Amino acid sequence: SIVLSVAFSLAMGIMGVIVSNKPAKVSKLFIITLLALWANFCDVFLFVLNGDLVPSPIINFVIVIAFAYMAHQVKRELGNH
Repeated sequence: SIVLSVAFSLAMGIMGVIVSNKPAKVSKLFIITLLALWANFCDVFLFVLNGDLVPSPIINFVIVIAFAYMAHQVKRELGNH
């Protein structure tokens, strides 16, 4: 599960860099962002179930949430114009 969260986060970052020059294409990030959120949530949930409090999955989950929020704000801003 950690491998999936890293892979989705990496893909999300790469796509974010690609889309950063073309904000109108921010909707392409939707699926990969949802997959990254899901994978990171599962990591945090599994660590909590095991009784471990590992900060790196939690930090990564917060970063993915912030990325998703920013992508949503860009999409919303483009819709207002």
